Amino acid sequence: MGEQILGISASLPLMLAFPRKDGRWALRQGTLQAVDGLHHKIEFPGFESRSGEGFGITATYHISSSTLHETAAGLGVTGDISEVVIQNGAIASVRVVARGVEIVME
Repeated sequence: MGEQILGISASLPLMLAFPRKDGRWALRQGTLQAVDGLHHKIEFPGFESRSGEGFGITATYHISSSTLHETAAGLGVTGDISEVVIQNGAIASVRVVARGVEIVME
């Protein structure tokens, strides 16, 4: 009998969002790793969180959840930020936590 494949495994680029003290949100490039269809690891420069063997990660992170638009003055970018909650590797909830906020790249 061949190896049973339980789900999709992949390494995906992810733009994570971080709140700043000045009210803006910073985007940083990160990576999400899925193993057998479960969120297994999230990493970005200076941080890595991974699950153990055979189960998924439990984490909360923020992402930019809408198309980014230039501000009226053309000096910045705005968008919406969503909070993603992962429990045991599966998405438990996604909700918008900030609308029309200024976004900067770090």
